[in-house]
Amino acid sequence: MSVNRTLITQLQQFAAVFGRHDIDLGEVYYHEPLPVQEPLPLGEALRTFYGCIELQEHPMIGGVLAVQFFRLPELERAQQGWRWIMTASGLAPDPKWPDGWIVFADYNGDALIVDSTDPQGPVYGSIQKRHSQIAASLADFFAMTTALMKVEEEEFELDATDEDSEVKSEFIERAMELAPAIIGREHGQQYLDFFFS
Repeated sequence: MSVNRTLITQLQQFAAVFGRHDIDLGEVYYHEPLPVQEPLPLGEALRTFYGCIELQEHPMIGGVLAVQFFRLPELERAQQGWRWIMTASGLAPDPKWPDGWIVFADYNGDALIVDSTDPQGPVYGSIQKRHSQIAASLADFFAMTTALMKVEEEEFELDATDEDSEVKSEFIERAMELAPAIIGREHGQQYLDFFFS
């Protein structure tokens, strides 16, 4: 198995942060890379993710990010409505869906996608099939996500929403400060727009 050390480091850090005071649901464990039985061709980045991360009990990042990850047995079904659509003759590939794009997580009904044709695994957010690239790699996605999970816990004491359940402007400002150094200004803006607009 080809190994992306940067991605592995970010996955280790993500697994170490996940489970914040019962706000995160399910369980996430890191282990050394193992072979993966692929329900569809995963590409290098997703193969590393699923080979190193054990997802139990439908894991979901709690708090303001609210990302639910699909386990390998759920991955094919997760493509329905995105990569595969219902037609008069049944389920069929969406001709407008880019080859190699795999939905690996969900954010409030919107898709988080990895481009499996690129070894780095660029990550896209898709809202009603309007796509924006939110990270240049799966490693960058987890670096930014883990950083925001830590900020939410350490700086906001897991209280980053206001009385109307909107994300506090102070949290978004802090995320905007962090993004350029972690995932770059352009991807940072797209990441924040996807999650907080």
